[in-house]
Parts: sequence; C-alpha cells; structure tokens
Amino acid sequence: FSDSEIFNWSYADEQEKKTAWEGEEYNPYESLPQLQMFTYQLGPMIYDQLSRGIVLEDENETVDPAFDLNEFFLTDDSGKFLHRDDIKKFLLMLFKGEKYPFSTPELRKELSHTMWYLNRVASAKALYKLMREDEELKPGGYTLLIGHRRLACAKAAGLTEVPCGIEEAMPVSDQVSYMMVENGDRENLTVYDEARGIQLMLDFGETEDSIAEKTGFSRKTVKRRAGIAKLDQDIIREKEKDPGFQMNLTDLYELEKIDDMELRNRILKEADSSRNLKWKVEQAVAASNREKNFELLKKLFEGSGIEQLPIKNSYQIYSDRWIRLAEYSIDKAPLKDVELPDEEEPMFYYKAYNSVYVVKKAPKRELTKQQKAQRELNKKARQVKAVLTEMDARRRDFVLSMVSGKLRPVKDTGKMEHLCWQAIRSMGVTISNSGLYQLFTDKSEYCWTKEEREEILSKTEKMDVVTQMLVLVHQGMQKNVGELTLHNGGYNAANGQKLLRGYEIFSEYGWSFEDGEKEILNGNSELYTAS
Repeated sequence: FSDSEIFNWSYADEQEKKTAWEGEEYNPYESLPQLQMFTYQLGPMIYDQLSRGIVLEDENETVDPAFDLNEFFLTDDSGKFLHRDDIKKFLLMLFKGEKYPFSTPELRKELSHTMWYLNRVASAKALYKLMREDEELKPGGYTLLIGHRRLACAKAAGLTEVPCGIEEAMPVSDQVSYMMVENGDRENLTVYDEARGIQLMLDFGETEDSIAEKTGFSRKTVKRRAGIAKLDQDIIREKEKDPGFQMNLTDLYELEKIDDMELRNRILKEADSSRNLKWKVEQAVAASNREKNFELLKKLFEGSGIEQLPIKNSYQIYSDRWIRLAEYSIDKAPLKDVELPDEEEPMFYYKAYNSVYVVKKAPKRELTKQQKAQRELNKKARQVKAVLTEMDARRRDFVLSMVSGKLRPVKDTGKMEHLCWQAIRSMGVTISNSGLYQLFTDKSEYCWTKEEREEILSKTEKMDVVTQMLVLVHQGMQKNVGELTLHNGGYNAANGQKLLRGYEIFSEYGWSFEDGEKEILNGNSELYTAS
C-alpha cells in the first residue's frame, strides 16, 4: 500500500485530541483516562555490547545485536521458558533495580493494577507460574486464601487485628484447591469459577486424578470442568448475559461430543438458544461421522483398485455415461461388513450428499445426429438444474438466518406481506404447517424424535407472520416451480419469472446472486437454445 492508502490512529492521537479539542460541541475524547508512558535507560553494560556488536563465527565482521520479545518469552512443548534464567534476571531488575517500576513499596503501590501482555497463551501461563513459584520473585507479605468477607467485615468494624491460620510454602496448585474446597458451598462460586480453578491446577502440573483427590470432585466432574475452561470465556460470558439463551451445564456438556475445540467455540457463538446449540452439535457430530465413514470407504476402495470418479461437476454422474453398481449410506457410524461389487471392469466411487456410490463406465454406443443433439440439450438442462439446486441450498441457509434473527427484518411489513402473498398465489403454494416444518428437516413428521419435535415446533411458533410467509415463498420456489429448460432446450419464461419474483423479495433482506445465476433465471444464459 502507498502512504496515501494507510491510516494510523493510536491511543496517543486520542490523547492529543483530548487536550487540543476545539469547538463548543461535545468532546468525545474527554472521558479517556490519562495516558502515561515510561521508558528506562539502558545500563552501561548494554551500551558497551551495542557498540561492540556481535562477532560472527569464522568471519571478520560484526552485526548489530537484535532483540525479539517474542523469542525472549518463547516456551517449549511442555510450556517451560527456553530462556528462563534470562527472564528471571529481567524480572529481578524490574523488582529490585534502582528506580525501576516495582523496586520500592511506594512504586508498587502506585502500580498496583498493571496488565502485562504476551503474544502467546503458553508464555503468559509460564510467566505466571514462574512469578508465583520462584522464591526470589514472590511478592512480599501473605496471600489471603479464604475469609475475604470476614476480613472485609472486620475492617468495616474498625478491627486492626484478627486471628488467622498461616501456611508456609504452599504450592500454588494446593492454594487453588484449598480455595475451591473451602468456598465450594458459596452460592456465587459458579461452575465457571470451578472450571477456571481446575484448569489452573492442571497448568501447574496436577493431574485429573490428583485434582479429584484434593478437591473431592469425581474424576468425571474434573474432566468436564476442564473442558468448560478450554472454551472461549468471552463467548460464555456473552451467552450468560443473553436472557433468551438460558445456558445451562447440559448445553456445555453437549459440546464435549465434538473433538475440535475451535468448532466447539464456533457452535457456542453461533447458537441462538439452548435447543439450537444442541441441534448444531448433532449436525456437527453427524457431519463428522459422515466424514469418518467416507474416509473408511476411501481406504477400502483405493485398496481394492477403485478410483475416485474423474468428473469436474457432480451433475455429470446423472448422465448415461455411467452405470451405478452400489450405494453406501454414510449417515451412521461406524460402517460394518462393506461388500464391494463383483465387477471385472474398472470401477469408480464418488460422494453425493449422505451417500457414496460405486459406478462403472457405460458401454459406448453409436448415436444418431438427432440423439447427439438431444444429448447436448440434456447436458445443458442438467447444468441449469445443478445451478438451481445449489441456489436452493444457499437460499435455505439464507432463510434460516432470517428465522434465527441474524438478518435485520424489513420495516415495511405491509409491503412484504403483499409481495409474499402475490408470490405464494402465483406458485400455487399450499399453506400448511408442514410447509414451515420442512425448512428445518426433510424427515416426515411421523419420524421425528421427541427432541426434534420440540425444537421444530418451538422455532415455528416463534415466527411472525412475515417470516412464515417468507418460508412458504422459499418452499414454493423449491417445490412448486417446474423446470426452466423446455424440451427443445429453450427458456421457460413463466417459471423463470416466478423464481425472479421470489428472489426480488429476498433481495430486500440482502440476497445477492453469484456469477451466471441471474442469467439462468431471466433466460439470458448460453445454456438455453435460442427460440
């Protein structure tokens, strides 16, 4: 980027605006706290090193020394500092060096609330552990483990002395377990507090078994609390504050079904309710099972000489060039007793939705000129169908986002009701509850589980009138509009206009077309034969 394309605005700029604001209107920077920046002069020893430079091995030259904080605080795979001794010297200089920030009681009092930032979580944990466990780095005085409320009451009552018990040289992990056990009956010690405490003990080298022994929790509880602590705590706090979510422990335990921690956090963030979270977890688990089954089949196929089908577009599989030999459902795990087709000719496999198919090439046959022309028309018609199928799937995701409230509703509800009703009438949509239910599942209502029924009925009941009409418009576009390609390869304008009318409604909510899609809908695509 050129200088004219780069804009920098820092906290220092805001501080300058705070003091140099002109005009009588409100100064938005006025409430900012005062910023003070301190620098410390390097000692003579460092200056001597800088002036000498670093001598390179086997070369008669020197280079300027370089220092990288990220490298300085780097940890190994076990979470220990690589430069522990140097880091300790650095910290001792801050705590005991003359005029350094924490060298006197007065300075420590002035800087009693400081935040230290490191670019890696492992480095932050290692620094915390070093400062808590090293005798030279420990802060003076005593740490209060329990009795915080009693101490506050004693101070409020004017007492200067209170009886207390003292433990010397107690490891940090023992301190944490002691606080957790003693405060376990307090009403405001939440599961998330317990989770953070258990994770802290794990960081300090305790095992799940030793934590269970020290705290009295079962090993299963320790394991589950540790799983909660690994989740993004900002997302947990956000969900706790959301009155519509009503998060509970069962929700967080549901996430344990997913191995990928990044996926756990994403599902927790995207879920808009307790039921929705469970549904998303089930979908993720099902997708994971499908992928595992697919990988098992791939190994089996490739070990038997069955290759992946060499096609560029999935719609080609529906042509008459291939003969389907076998179908394997990958919805349920694990797959057992897989029987392969007994076929001497080369076989190929491909994945489509929830199934994997094995096919072979159909024998070639000589086509007439008319048959070749019809084959070309059919090929183009399948291409149109493939694009429309993909649009159906994207539109469904779009409507689900509308239902979940992720997309801002249109203010003019009267206009939307009128447009939706016209579209519903033109497509001949049957207005029924099943039309709404089909947005959430392809299963028949008679095949729903109890949980699925509660989930679907709850979501349906929450829809306002406009949202229900939008869902019916979507279903009509998917099920009630016929093919866009005529038998002669031409464009079916009547059906195309029905779909365009539906997409005009969704464009009010932010729908946009991808390359080539609108041309297929309005008949300007090369995939149609000119009339």
